[in-house]
Amino acid sequence: MSIQHAINFIARVQTDAELRKATYRCTSQAALFDLLTSYELGFTEDEFQDAINHLLLRCTTESQAYSVHEMESWFKLVGLSKP
Repeated sequence: MSIQHAINFIARVQTDAELRKATYRCTSQAALFDLLTSYELGFTEDEFQDAINHLLLRCTTESQAYSVHEMESWFKLVGLSKP
């Protein structure tokens, strides 16, 4: 597991509709992290936060930073228990 996997996931989920759909089917964070491992994108919650911080440091515009924060918020919502 690594920060690089989290960075790769962030880039890939924006363009890979199948991966995005699979994340929406997860009913818990554990299921989400298991899914990511099956895609060889395993990382921890802390590594995800480190990846977000890394990407924010690379932003040169407010718009880029906003996009990174949107991804962070989206990820926190995906995998939460659904009714």
